[in-house]
Amino acid sequence: MPTAVSSRRRSGNSRRAAESLSRSAAHSPFLAGRGLAEAAARRLAPPARGRRVVLLFDRKLPARRIGALARALTRRGAPPRLLPWPGGEKGKTREGKARLEDRLLSLGCGRDTFLIVAGGGSLLDLGGFTAATFARGIPWAALPTTLLAMADAAIGGKTAVNTPAGKNLIGAHHPPVTVIADLAYLDTQSVSARADGLAEIIKIAVARSPALFRRLERVGRRGLDPRGRILAALIAEAVRLKQQVVGVDEREAGPRRALNLGHTLAHALEGEFPGGISHGQAVSIGLVAACRIAEAVTGFGPSGTARVEEALRRAGLPVRLPAGSDPAALLRRARADKKAAGGRPRWVLPSRIGTLDPCGGIWARVVPEPVVRSVLDSMAAADR
Repeated sequence: MPTAVSSRRRSGNSRRAAESLSRSAAHSPFLAGRGLAEAAARRLAPPARGRRVVLLFDRKLPARRIGALARALTRRGAPPRLLPWPGGEKGKTREGKARLEDRLLSLGCGRDTFLIVAGGGSLLDLGGFTAATFARGIPWAALPTTLLAMADAAIGGKTAVNTPAGKNLIGAHHPPVTVIADLAYLDTQSVSARADGLAEIIKIAVARSPALFRRLERVGRRGLDPRGRILAALIAEAVRLKQQVVGVDEREAGPRRALNLGHTLAHALEGEFPGGISHGQAVSIGLVAACRIAEAVTGFGPSGTARVEEALRRAGLPVRLPAGSDPAALLRRARADKKAAGGRPRWVLPSRIGTLDPCGGIWARVVPEPVVRSVLDSMAAADR
């Protein structure tokens, strides 16, 4: 049976209600459970009815699940046009967005279109950004199918594409009408891919919740079982914590920057090793770097760093730089990060587990490069 994880505001029965919902990332209703085709259709049909419905989905997803959703929508008066699409970071570019826009235009789509996107974080980013600009903005719904997307990418309303200069540098805030996470999609996801999602849950725990972090320490890899209750509860809490932050700072003017914990180095790693490191793995390494930097800057205790590293290891995630890493090259990429100030990287840092350094309300600080370089050098060497 589906479980309502977070639903502060329910979608109404009119187009106006759907469009109103799409303006607030903090109030995007969130539903999680298993076998949600009928439940998803009940949520999606009201804002979709009377529109041209397009179901954009990762072409590697099980055809039976996409077919079940399409049939359920049809029964509720919102038959979708199916649009399979390649997932992954390679297609999340300006060129990929243009191809998607051209395809929508060839289908006769216009301002009356309702876009449903089913896939991982990359396809949600691409589809959401396309929805933000197509016909000057159309409503959309997110159906995350990876743990990483369920716990993080689908929440908050950020959409973007990558460029050679860096990740997610071109994008928009365009929250979905609703987010529906069917955990059955995780049955075919590898353990290592699910561990990617757990990296983001560990991150939000380090940033916001010592209680969630203690729970993660206890469950370890048991928390990756998509058929058990543990994972659903972890997703629910991660979503709740993220929506709390987004609710007070939707446009990332201050507190929302806290959600970038670990991401300054993570994006540099993804740029340095395109296709060679996953987002969750990069976040894991970036989280360790942030903790080690914080030891020198905010007084974060070494015991806290050790606990974070152990939690990541138990999840099967890396805690050191990949072989062949060049700390100087990583620093150069960090200077081009969208969070940088005047070409100087800014780092989100913990002061203790569950609490971040607010840095005077900026929630990110410029750190002397010798400090960062020392940490990166230590992480390129043997684990301490």
